[in-house]
Amino acid sequence: MTRKEFVGKKIKEAIPLLGDWRNEDALKSILNDAYEALFMETDDLDARSATYISVVFPHLSIRTMNCLRYANIVTIEQLITQPLRDIFSWRNFGRRSFDELRKGLLEIGRCPEDWQLR
Repeated sequence: MTRKEFVGKKIKEAIPLLGDWRNEDALKSILNDAYEALFMETDDLDARSATYISVVFPHLSIRTMNCLRYANIVTIEQLITQPLRDIFSWRNFGRRSFDELRKGLLEIGRCPEDWQLR
């Protein structure tokens, strides 16, 4: 992926997020990635491409989005690398929020094995 393609992709990801305050952190990350790409040495930017939670799961409840925001979780990769005990220690995060995230991760095939057993 060229630099121009990467920046274009990031801008397209950002457009749907503009009107919703819940997406502020994701929007900042997307635009920051696009800005950094402008000054990178390489044109191979596939490794920089991250999947943002608010883009993939626009149906998440406000409670779940707030829990993720307070924990500074923006990408799916950040979410699935968190230990379950840490996730359940987040303020206001409970079974319903967990089930909501797990269902979404199962739909896209990114649900960690230990999440599937719960």
